[in-house]
Amino acid sequence: MSEDIIEKNQEQNDFNTKSNDYEEQKPIENQVAEGGRGWLVIIGTGIGAMMGYGMINSFGTYQTYYKNELYPETSSQSLSLIGAAQSTFIYILNPIIMPLMYVVGLRTLLTCGCALMIVSFFGLSTATSDSRWKIYVFQAVIYSLGHSLVFGSIIQSPMEWFNKRRATAYSISFVFSCTGGVIFPLIFKNMINKHGFKWTNMTIGFLYIPLSIAVIFLIPQRLKPEHIHKPETISNAQFDIHKFKELPSRIMSNIRSWKPVLRDWRFLMFLLSNIIGGFGIFPAIFFMDYYGELIAPGAKIVSYLVMMYNAVGAPGRVIPGMLADKIGRANVLFIWLFVCGLSIFVFWMTSIPGEDMNLYLAYTIFFGFFVGPYFSLAPACLGQVFSHIEDADAKLGLYLLSLSPGPLVGCVIAGSFVPTESGDKELLLDSFYKLTAFTGSMIIAGSLVVLLVRLSFTRKIFTYI
Repeated sequence: MSEDIIEKNQEQNDFNTKSNDYEEQKPIENQVAEGGRGWLVIIGTGIGAMMGYGMINSFGTYQTYYKNELYPETSSQSLSLIGAAQSTFIYILNPIIMPLMYVVGLRTLLTCGCALMIVSFFGLSTATSDSRWKIYVFQAVIYSLGHSLVFGSIIQSPMEWFNKRRATAYSISFVFSCTGGVIFPLIFKNMINKHGFKWTNMTIGFLYIPLSIAVIFLIPQRLKPEHIHKPETISNAQFDIHKFKELPSRIMSNIRSWKPVLRDWRFLMFLLSNIIGGFGIFPAIFFMDYYGELIAPGAKIVSYLVMMYNAVGAPGRVIPGMLADKIGRANVLFIWLFVCGLSIFVFWMTSIPGEDMNLYLAYTIFFGFFVGPYFSLAPACLGQVFSHIEDADAKLGLYLLSLSPGPLVGCVIAGSFVPTESGDKELLLDSFYKLTAFTGSMIIAGSLVVLLVRLSFTRKIFTYI
C-alpha cells in the first residue's frame, strides 16, 4: 500500500467516538492481527512479566529481610539501590536491546535473558552475612541484565499483534506480574525461616526453569504477511550473524530517530509525567514492607502486605485497560494516577500518628489497585494518542528511557529521609511524613501533567482520548 493511501486513511480515521475534535494517529486496523496467535504472545509476555516485574514488585520482602536479619548494619538507602537497579537497568539499556532484537531474533534474546535470571538466583543463594557483595552482583546486576533482555519483547511484541484492543492486551499481560508479586513473597516468607536463605532462592531458581521454557516458546510467534505493517518486525526476526556488523549503526540510527519525535511538545510532557511519577511510585513500593514492620513488628499481617498489594494490582491492571479501550487511555491514566497519589496522603500519612495498621492496609489496597496503569496503560497510550506507525519504535524507546531515573533517583531521595541507622522509633516514624509527602506529591504532579496533555487536545470532558 502506497504512503499516500496510508496517509489518507490516517487522516480519515477519527478516534473520537463522540466528536470530530481529535483524530487518532494509528496504523490501518486491518493490517494488525488483533488476536489469533497474538494471545499466545500475551500469555508468554505475561509469564515474562511475572518473572521480571513480579520479582521486582517483591523486592520489598527481600529488603526487609536484609535489613532486619542478614545485613542490619547496612542502610535501607543502600539496600533499596538493588531494587532500583533492577528497574533502572531495563529502561536504560533499552536503546541497545531494541535494535538487538532485530539482529539476533526473539528466541535467542529470550534464551539468554532467562538463563541469566536463573543463574542469578543460584548465585544469590550463596550470599551470606560475610559476602554482601553477592546480593549486588547477582540480584542488582546479573538478574537485571537478564530481565532487560526479556523485557524488550514484553513491551514490544504486543504492539505488533494488537491495536484496537492494545490496552486490554497489555493489561492482561501485566496481570501476571501481580501474580508473581503474590507467589514469590509467599514462597520467600514461608521458606526463609524453615529452610534458610540458600534453599529459598534455589527453589525460586528451579521454578524459573519451566517458566523460562514457556516464555521462550510462546512469545516468538510469526506474523502472517498480511499483518506485517512495517519494514522489519521483531516477531519475524531471525538470528543472523551477518547483521552483527550492523548493530552499532542500528543503535545510532535508533537514537537518531528520537530527534524528530522530540519536536512534539505533548509527547515531551508525557515523558515528563513518567519521570515525575516514577520518583514517587518506586519508593512507595520498595518501602511498603519496611514501614509495616516498623509499626507492627512481628504481626502476621505484615508478612502479607506485599502480596496484598500485588493481588489487588491484578484487577487494577485489567479494569482500567478495558475501560481505557472504551473511554480513552489518557482519560483513565490521569484518573488512576491521581487517586493513586491521593491514597498516600489519605491513608498512609494519616496512619503514622497512631501507628494504625488498618489505615495502612487500606492504603496498600488502594495504592495497589490504582498504581497499575502507570506500568500497563502508559505504553498503550503511545499508540493511541501520539504515534504514527513509522515512529512507534522511537517513541516507545524514549518512553522507556524516561522511566529510568524514577527507580534510582526516587529511591535515593526517599531513602535519605529515613534514618535507618537510628534505633529511635519515633524518629523513624516522623521521617515517613517526609517520605509520604514526597512520594504522594510526585505521583499527583505526574498525573496533572497527563491531564495537561489530555486537555491540550480538547477540553471536552467526554471526548475519547
